[in-house]
Amino acid sequence: MQLMRKLVYGILLLVLAHNYAVAQEIAVCGGLKGTTRYHATEDKPSDWIDDYLNGATVLNKIGDKEFDILYTDLKGIPKSSVQSGARIFLIRRSASDIAILSVDGDAIETYRFYKEESGSLRYDYLMSRFGSYIFDKASVMSGECSSIDFHFE
Repeated sequence: MQLMRKLVYGILLLVLAHNYAVAQEIAVCGGLKGTTRYHATEDKPSDWIDDYLNGATVLNKIGDKEFDILYTDLKGIPKSSVQSGARIFLIRRSASDIAILSVDGDAIETYRFYKEESGSLRYDYLMSRFGSYIFDKASVMSGECSSIDFHFE
């Protein structure tokens, strides 16, 4: 998780520094595992398959009400959801749970960052992507978090 944190800070400094004077780190997570369903095509039937994403996911609060999700893509390239055109919305927040919605054109993602009764910090990722992408797909995944700040201002 330390390597992910360093990578994300690098992303923050290099990619986003010109847009944001102060970013508050809310959650640092990674290691998504779950299932993905690629929609059927003429050449291939549809089915659920095991899937994973090894990169980092970081939720940042920018200013008073704005959020961004930083992540590494399949090639390991750091990305910003906001810089890519997404709109990020805080949907729910409690003492042990944060829910975020990301809408980026034909991609809709929900993130739930939470603390389990055992004390483990986790996040769930749900995604539906369609239309302007090479493959339409839906994913349901879960991963671990090294930190989540449920009491952010």
